[in-house]
Amino acid sequence: MDNYRAAAIEIIRLGLWNRRIQNALAKEVELPVYQLECILLLHLDHPESAGSLAEKMGIHRSSLSKLLSALQCRGLIERAIGSPDRRTERLTLTDAGLALVERVQSRAEKIAKSLLELLPVERRTQFMGCVRTITTHEAPVETEQPQSLVEVSLEQTIQ
Repeated sequence: MDNYRAAAIEIIRLGLWNRRIQNALAKEVELPVYQLECILLLHLDHPESAGSLAEKMGIHRSSLSKLLSALQCRGLIERAIGSPDRRTERLTLTDAGLALVERVQSRAEKIAKSLLELLPVERRTQFMGCVRTITTHEAPVETEQPQSLVEVSLEQTIQ
């Protein structure tokens, strides 16, 4: 059980470090973090619809719609009605969106280089294998749903 506790602490540290990296990358391309995440997911995962993108980002479709509108206004994405299912929306990166991804990837390569240089050469391949295993088998992260005010007041009334 101690190994899980140590792993939990390292996951927290990794998450904090990752947040700093995300913020730095987003600042570099002058985008809010969520917009950058959206662009990168479009590039890396090619989601089949806006709905699947919202699910992947863990946000509500209405929030995604606002996000996509902002990205479209900036000329980074194009939106089109799907065919044959006209209820779906196809999303593609524009040339400007692809150029932004290239800038982010270039900066990420510099970060990766400095990170990998912390490891002995013989451990780098093993490290990358572990990272690839984690990123390709995304463990579900359950979030607790906050109680609504009605539920809270109902509980207080019952007690």
